[in-house]
Amino acid sequence: MSVINTNCRICSQDKFSLWGVNSGQKLYQCKNCDLVFFYPYRTKEELDRLYNHTPYHEERGYGGEGNAGELRKIMYSLDILALEKTISQRGNFLDLGCAEGLFLSLLSNEWNKFGIDISIKAIEKAKKRKNIFAEVKDITDMEDNFFDVIHLRGVFEHLLFPLLLVRTAYLKLKKNGILVISNTPNIKGPVPNLFRGRFKLVIPDEHVNYFSKKTMQVLADKAGFTVIKITYPYFGTPYSSFFDDLIKIPVNLLTGKRSPPFWKNIFTLYMKKNTTS
Repeated sequence: MSVINTNCRICSQDKFSLWGVNSGQKLYQCKNCDLVFFYPYRTKEELDRLYNHTPYHEERGYGGEGNAGELRKIMYSLDILALEKTISQRGNFLDLGCAEGLFLSLLSNEWNKFGIDISIKAIEKAKKRKNIFAEVKDITDMEDNFFDVIHLRGVFEHLLFPLLLVRTAYLKLKKNGILVISNTPNIKGPVPNLFRGRFKLVIPDEHVNYFSKKTMQVLADKAGFTVIKITYPYFGTPYSSFFDDLIKIPVNLLTGKRSPPFWKNIFTLYMKKNTTS
């Protein structure tokens, strides 16, 4: 299938197939690297309006308030436990897309904690938290060879140009630095494969790109990273109810509902910066 005047934003190939439809908007999949994306793409200006001129962060509990915020705190604590078990060194930690700084506030103060986001309102709140240096800033304007860890939680699927971001992260990381792409939708999981456009994490106007293990491997190779670990957060989280979710899969599929939470709906990848010396 031809998508006019478009090349894959990961591998630059131009052969695509229709992957799904959501709210009348079509999703296409690259036949080479598996990248799934809404086409036409949102513009930078449209995404800026979403994050800066709507109650986006408040509705999703990014500050830790309400039921959504309490669930978010639990998930962040679990993510941090897994991250600090995987990464033994401490140092300069950048949370890219830090929102109101909740994740950084729960991270150990053994780290030097930095956060950036495009939301002015969110950063104003993040600045009020202790031991966090937060700015409205693009990663391209950060210092080279400065960070030990760059972390994106639930952010990667929002990016218009993911390969460019990972290549930029390479420059900003120290030798042997780690890039953590956390809790991003995995379109090769069993549930996303079945539900396609009705996969719960397919969200028009917000999640613009979707990835598989293959996509991430291609991306890592192109940007100078080695994938050192992949996990699939589900078991032990507040969203896990294995047998109930297992029953919901065929029921929701047959009744036209959206997908339930399940194993391999999302994944977290740890990528180590390759160096020649």
